[in-house]
Amino acid sequence: MRRAPFLLLLLLVAPVPVFGWSARAHRLVTDLAVDLVPAPCAEHFRTARAELMQRSVEPDTVLRDRDGQREAVRHFIDLDAYMPYPFSGFPRTYREAVARYDHRTVNARGVVPWVILRLRRQLREDLRTHNRDAIVRDAGYLSHYVADAHQPLHLTVNHDGQRTSNDGVHLRLELDIVDARIESYEAALRGHLPNAKPLHDVRSVIFADFVTTYPLVDTIMQADRAAAGSLWRYSPFYYRRMDAALHSTIERQLGRAAVVLASIWTTACVEAHDAP
Repeated sequence: MRRAPFLLLLLLVAPVPVFGWSARAHRLVTDLAVDLVPAPCAEHFRTARAELMQRSVEPDTVLRDRDGQREAVRHFIDLDAYMPYPFSGFPRTYREAVARYDHRTVNARGVVPWVILRLRRQLREDLRTHNRDAIVRDAGYLSHYVADAHQPLHLTVNHDGQRTSNDGVHLRLELDIVDARIESYEAALRGHLPNAKPLHDVRSVIFADFVTTYPLVDTIMQADRAAAGSLWRYSPFYYRRMDAALHSTIERQLGRAAVVLASIWTTACVEAHDAP
């Protein structure tokens, strides 16, 4: 069923991104990450694989239905609303960001890095206290936000191409390209990603990945323009051209999200076991 016209209208009236990766992409990132966690931490995640995959989509469903706009801003950060790339000097902590730009501005422009860091701390406590339900919930939610942080269109005010005549590109990318070809990404990534290792500085990894991910915004916009040409942007020819141009980019971002997620899970586990 073609949903693009309705969803495009929804995006045009929405003040922030409506979707991150599709539900299938979020489940794939979670599934891949589970296999990357080393022993002895692996048992916490492999025994709960199906539950983690289900939890990974709830921020787009359960939490959005419950919290509305408060949840919406947890999925992105408009880095280019603050300063030009490569965002040198951008505050790394929420407190520093609010002190420089004020609470209202920071929340309106998205808070995904700080949501990731908060959930990482919560997961560490869940693991320390052996609270299985909380482990599954927080690890699953963490998966969602880590994946969204590796979606280039979640790092820019131009999240739907509305500033560059690429209107509707967000959902075309998510639903009709990534979602429609998810099996090919899984086949390429399964068994080909490095095992997770504890991270010395989770915050630095998140912000470093923003710097490598953000340039892909322009990659996506250029691919959209080139694929469209004189074609209707919802034609099969357009989608084939977009897939050819962006397949390796999408594959790389999904894989990187899985590795970072597994590494954050592993970090929380190691720290929990080392805690007094």
